[in-house]
Amino acid sequence: MSSARLSLARAPGGVRRARHFLAGQLASWGLERLRPRLELAISELVTNAVTHGRGDVEVEVRCEDGSVHAEVTDHGGGRPVVQDKADLGEPGGWGLRLVSEVADDWGTTITPTTTTVWLRLAIPTPALGG
Repeated sequence: MSSARLSLARAPGGVRRARHFLAGQLASWGLERLRPRLELAISELVTNAVTHGRGDVEVEVRCEDGSVHAEVTDHGGGRPVVQDKADLGEPGGWGLRLVSEVADDWGTTITPTTTTVWLRLAIPTPALGG
């Protein structure tokens, strides 16, 4: 298993730093093909953590068991929810809906002091004979 972690202050520039961190990790693992989906999901999750959380934001990515796992943790202790479709005419509210569309699996882990949203993307196997 390979893993990496980044700690970010709750600031708008954190989203850009998280994307750069993620791109570097995926390149080091030879998994650049996952970058568009994972970058979109991480951008949304870090934006949510910066907007709704408290304290520093932690980003962790792991490559294991044929998948890339990513987690974004803040110190808000809130419970993220996917917005109802009726609410989507309002600004915002698209983050978790996008994550649910691009990830193979995702969920939350809530403790009294932290909120973690995690996701998993399967690493596609190369096509044979191509």
